[in-house]
Amino acid sequence: MWAGQQSNMKVLGKDELQVAEQVLLQHLPKSYKVYGFIHGINRNKPTTQQVVADSWPDFKVIICRPDPMKCTITNQMTMELTEDQLKVAEIELEKYLPRSQQMYGFVVLRNRVKSDPAQIFVDKWPHFSVVFCKPFCKQENDPFRIIFVFATNEAVLEETIRKSSLIDWTTYFGLGINNSHMEIFKKMVSEKNVPCRKISVCHRMRLEDISKLPPIDSSGISLSSLDESHIGLVSQTWKFVEHEGADGMIHRMISNFPSCCVLDADGRPVSWILTYNSCAMGMLYTLLEHRGKGYAKVLISSMAKRHHALGLPVYCFIEEENTTSYRLFTNLGFTEDPSYRKAWFEFN
Repeated sequence: MWAGQQSNMKVLGKDELQVAEQVLLQHLPKSYKVYGFIHGINRNKPTTQQVVADSWPDFKVIICRPDPMKCTITNQMTMELTEDQLKVAEIELEKYLPRSQQMYGFVVLRNRVKSDPAQIFVDKWPHFSVVFCKPFCKQENDPFRIIFVFATNEAVLEETIRKSSLIDWTTYFGLGINNSHMEIFKKMVSEKNVPCRKISVCHRMRLEDISKLPPIDSSGISLSSLDESHIGLVSQTWKFVEHEGADGMIHRMISNFPSCCVLDADGRPVSWILTYNSCAMGMLYTLLEHRGKGYAKVLISSMAKRHHALGLPVYCFIEEENTTSYRLFTNLGFTEDPSYRKAWFEFN
């Protein structure tokens, strides 16, 4: 529904949006787009839009428009991408591979699986220089809801950070950035006197050609996918298990993204690998008593082939100090740009 005159419109609150959804349901399919938008808002889908009506409760016109309270500063410098624009962004980000690998991977999965609610912002459209992936946090201080940044222009990135409100420097947030952007963020941290801690620095390993995978003998090994009954097992062996939200993150990964595991004779996982929301393979782990049997090679090879078959990028991040995993992936045909590092930080 649309009207050219938007003055004296009533902004609908939470309870009114529930009523509006039921009214619009009666006008399907004519009301399909607005109904779908309000349906999402009523189920906590993050948005920078507001809904207004010409009158209440007997409205004749209802409009979805930018919320000035949420978009005043941010949208002067950036814009949030719609579902259709995200499909175009995937094609554009592919042109910048491998530099855009993490952002590209996130958008690829986002366009196929609506599991991790997040907002994607760009400095301009369609020819963007900066992309921000900002997760929707259900709880404060969630260390697993990390902002991803990709930029092709350092000056535009710095200007975007300074003049937009995409980053709230007064609250806790995590950040994943290319090492080439680190000086910009160091400068901002110093200027704003914000506490900052480095979580990890990683190699980015890619398998550019699936045919480069060496033949792996998996005979006698029972392979399967993880399910929700395995969340506790995976969580308790993860290095970040003590953080609140670890179980939730692993639940989302197992429920929505590819995984692979080796089962013992009783059908219990003894080795596994998962997929992050950025499409990176990770959390590779083998129980101590089952190490040295070649399970990791089998899992990496199987997961790489599965990603490739699904049209997903095949890559991972390996912490600099994890030389064992680095050698393992290198021996399986994964390569890196020696000048590139991915760094993760937490602020406040």
